[in-house]
Amino acid sequence: MKNVNTLFSYDKYYRYIRIVASVTTGVSLIVIWGWILKIKLLTSFLPDLPTMKFNTALCFFLVAVGLLFKTSKRLPRYQVYAGIINVTLLILAGITLLEHITGVNYGIDQLFVKDYFSIYSLPGRMSLGTALNFFFLGLGLLFIECKTRLVAQVCQYLFHIITLISVTSFLTYLFGVGIETKLEFITSMAIHTAVLFIALSGTSSLIRIDLGITSVFSKHSIGSMMARKLFLQIGGMVIVLSYLKILADRYQFIGLEFGTTLFGVLFLVLSLSLIWFVASKLNEIERQRQKINHNLSIAQTFLNSTPDPIIIVDQSAKIFLFNERAEEVFAYTEDELNGLDLDIIIDKRSLSKFHKRFKKHLVEKVKKNKKKPLEVKAVKKTGEKFESEVSFSRITLLEGTFILVSLKDITVRKSYEKELKKITKKYSAANEAAVVGVWEYDIVKNYLEWDNVMYILHGLNKEDFNHAYDAWEKVLHPEDKQRATEEVEKALMGEEEFDTSFRIIKPDGEIRHIRAKAVVYRDNEQHPIRMLGTNWDITKEKQAEQALQNSFRQNLIFVEQAPSAIAMFNRNMEYIAASQKWKEDYGLLEMDILGKSHYEIFPEIGDEWKKIHRECLEGAVNVCDEASFEREDGSVQWISWDVRPWYKTEGEIGGIVMHTANITQFKDSVRERLKIENILNKTNEIARIGTWEVDLGKEKISWSKITREIHEVPDDYRPQLEKAIDFYKEGTSKKSIQSAVTNAVRSGKSFDLELEMTTYQGNNIWVRSIGQVEMFEGRAKKLYGIFQDITEIKNYEISLKETNEKLNAILNSSYVSIIGTDKNGLITHFNKGAETFLQYSAEEMIGKESPVIIHLPEEIEKRGKALSKQLNKNIQGFDVFVELPKQGDYESQEWTYVRKDGSTFSVQLVVTPVKDDQGEIEGFLGVAADISELKNAEKEIKSLLSITTEQNDRLKNFAHIVSHNLRSHSGNFEMLLDVFVSTYPEFQKEKAIELLQLASRNLKETIQHLNEVVVINTEIDFKMENINLRNAVKATYNSISSLASEAQVEIINEVQEDALIKGLPAYVESILLNFITNGIKYRSHDRNSFVKLSSYQQNGYTILDVEDNGLGIDLNRHGDKLFGMYKTFHHNKDARGIGLFITKNQMEAIGGKIEVESKVDQGTNFKLYFKN
Repeated sequence: MKNVNTLFSYDKYYRYIRIVASVTTGVSLIVIWGWILKIKLLTSFLPDLPTMKFNTALCFFLVAVGLLFKTSKRLPRYQVYAGIINVTLLILAGITLLEHITGVNYGIDQLFVKDYFSIYSLPGRMSLGTALNFFFLGLGLLFIECKTRLVAQVCQYLFHIITLISVTSFLTYLFGVGIETKLEFITSMAIHTAVLFIALSGTSSLIRIDLGITSVFSKHSIGSMMARKLFLQIGGMVIVLSYLKILADRYQFIGLEFGTTLFGVLFLVLSLSLIWFVASKLNEIERQRQKINHNLSIAQTFLNSTPDPIIIVDQSAKIFLFNERAEEVFAYTEDELNGLDLDIIIDKRSLSKFHKRFKKHLVEKVKKNKKKPLEVKAVKKTGEKFESEVSFSRITLLEGTFILVSLKDITVRKSYEKELKKITKKYSAANEAAVVGVWEYDIVKNYLEWDNVMYILHGLNKEDFNHAYDAWEKVLHPEDKQRATEEVEKALMGEEEFDTSFRIIKPDGEIRHIRAKAVVYRDNEQHPIRMLGTNWDITKEKQAEQALQNSFRQNLIFVEQAPSAIAMFNRNMEYIAASQKWKEDYGLLEMDILGKSHYEIFPEIGDEWKKIHRECLEGAVNVCDEASFEREDGSVQWISWDVRPWYKTEGEIGGIVMHTANITQFKDSVRERLKIENILNKTNEIARIGTWEVDLGKEKISWSKITREIHEVPDDYRPQLEKAIDFYKEGTSKKSIQSAVTNAVRSGKSFDLELEMTTYQGNNIWVRSIGQVEMFEGRAKKLYGIFQDITEIKNYEISLKETNEKLNAILNSSYVSIIGTDKNGLITHFNKGAETFLQYSAEEMIGKESPVIIHLPEEIEKRGKALSKQLNKNIQGFDVFVELPKQGDYESQEWTYVRKDGSTFSVQLVVTPVKDDQGEIEGFLGVAADISELKNAEKEIKSLLSITTEQNDRLKNFAHIVSHNLRSHSGNFEMLLDVFVSTYPEFQKEKAIELLQLASRNLKETIQHLNEVVVINTEIDFKMENINLRNAVKATYNSISSLASEAQVEIINEVQEDALIKGLPAYVESILLNFITNGIKYRSHDRNSFVKLSSYQQNGYTILDVEDNGLGIDLNRHGDKLFGMYKTFHHNKDARGIGLFITKNQMEAIGGKIEVESKVDQGTNFKLYFKN
């Protein structure tokens, strides 16, 4: 344990130090102003005294200010300021000493002020003794608090030397002794300088009263008390006798030899008187000591009768007295315990709090009601540890202050408490982790009790809290105070539960949001007597909520007005916002997509994309920089996409954002650059952080595994101190790390640098190196720190800069007109695109005109009438463009813009409101794109559509005619053959007749198939009906049950009871019959066969699964022609290849589709998508 005097000497004596420093500051400032104003009296104080040199006054000022900083408790950096001042003092005094020693004038004497009053050959120069004292004083103050005791001891003796020199100089002036001696450098300083040095050196020695001669006088022991008295008495006696001897010699009252003899005799007599006086006091003290020993013997008897170990220690925590129980418990002998440091029997982990409590009882008397026992782990001689409850009592005797320490074994009690802690552990841990404060309010006593978390939440100290109800009211925000107190009153009256939130103002002025819940307890008469509740800080949630609202609004505006294809979805994949480009690229301009499912709008989306969506909704990011697609015309299109989640709050995903872009035109020029960026992105996906350490004494450097990986060194590589720095690039990076390491070794300064380096394998990377210094006795012992690969971050910074530049380029694009206005329609922004389109300059429009001037008046009037009718109020002028955006929607409308020269062109104009942080509209933003070419293309498409419709109608008529005529002729042909055979039966067995009959039947079957296809394509306009799918399956089964039974195929109907679909009954019956009979036809004869039908709903479809375990289909060979006409895949005699073709056409005719999964000799699963 540290010397106790060292621990509290500063607190006891710092006031004296600061008083002397303040006086010295005042004196030095007076002298400095005297030199500046050339007032000689201010530089000497008395006319007959020599002047105090300007440099002397400046040095005194530095010493005094340095002491004020050193003794200040406010900020740690004040100690740094004190060190800087002391170094400055050393430099100034050191240069003056060199001038005296070398005889060289370095120009410092009159550097600041010219000495007009000096009569000496070296004006402005302080004396040798003064310079020497300042040098010793600066050196001592700089190192007096060094942890090395020897260094601090030397500094303390430097203060004593200054005192000795100064007292000598002072007495020389006081006695009027001449200074023409060989020790002139000691006696050459002025008397006021000597007085200040005596005061400063004496108070400086009080910084460490445990060192030097000061330690003899500062203690509370009897010896120190006697030393203080004897020093004053003998010192005064010697000074008086010396002065009398000087007077006797000066005026020759007696001879020199007799005077010296008389001086010795008088000194001997006075010394004997003092020794007699001291001996009497010591004898009295001895009697007191014997009495105390007797009392201690009695106390020892009482101590031995106590059941707990009792130990009495002195101020340095050395064991002074103990009872027998202490010997038994700790297993030490009496000789071993006597004088033992108390720290030996306290576990190291408990020493800190033990020392703190020990010091508190040592320096102040703690009241009885505040003597709370301290729980620590005690250690026996055997090393066994046990739980102990320690109580302290302060004992003040003539010998000094002692502390009685009682150590009670509470091992059994702690075991009982352990169960209780298990019960409360989870609750306490949850409160601490969640920073939840618990409070209890005794309504009857008006006493409010808080736990530690409550004080932290409110920024209050326990000592400043009076535990009254109004103490809580005082911290409430004025705007919330009335509401919060009313809610407390309502809870007490039983009107409602106390569950609320409010703002508080902490002592430093910070405003925090608090959530509060409480339960009211009542007596038998239902009077409220107590409230128990919790508080927790929800400031971050409130701030995040506000920031999220602002960010969400900005994101929606950004998405809607973005020139690229961007769409924003919620967790149900329903549209929240979509840019104009997205709608254009995917043909959604005429659709109202907000609130609708992405899968409903694009039912053809495959499972692969749905999987990506699900993963991104769980937090993944799916980015594709480039993907190629071969178009029907053989050209290759390159696109990129970015799908990532957006967050409502931290950790809560609100949906996903999708961004797609056609990058074909840029692909060839940037392909090589994208490859490099892709490699870098993959290499730096994870930020890796390693550690390093340099032992300067052993000149050894060590790297962690991650640091080695960043350097890309082989496993057997051993880093060397002189070569490690060669990894950094020549130039700025290498110079920076060399400078930082040098400064760290010299001054202990840490560093944090971002540098370029080349790895062992020749790769150039960016790294962040953070270094700390471990100091020992003022020297750097070790350097250690962390090492991080920040290449990805640096690349991101570069990319971000490029993105910002691109964004600025987009906003200033000449292909889109962007016009901003205030609430009243006055133009506030007019971009380059608007200038290009409209031929007006921004200077002509901003702050001067309204967008009305660029529109046709008749269009404005027409739109105004439509809106007036729609909204049931008069709308005209600028309000025509912004009325809908005012109501929370955006306005997207086709308009005709009028150029400055009067010419016109068509645009698609999107108008959105611009809101401030409070959600109030502060203006409007209109983004317009020239759609002249689009309008022309629309006219051409409508013309083509009309022609195509007419041709399609003709084709249908042709199909009916062909089908009817072919069916008539084939019927006639078949009838003629039948008549011929009946007339000439002898020809029936002729080969030619048989072939003609076979051809006739095949022709008839083919015409029937063609007729079915024609019917499918001509009946699609028939009205669709709601059909119960399970009943339809049941009806189909009834019609082919005998066929299934004969083939031994089990038909399983698991279709939902309430499965309803849209379709034509005849088509549905045909479709079901085809798939069930196919399952029967193409069954496997090697196993028990089945056809199972089941259903489920997905994305607006009712899906019918038709599963069998038959022969299966080789989709790798036949997948592309599975639904073709006359395509067969098995060798069944009745296979015609027309069933799947007709079924597919029937499904498409009623708005459905078919998907298939199949494996050869395992079975087939058809998925039939029917509209709900």
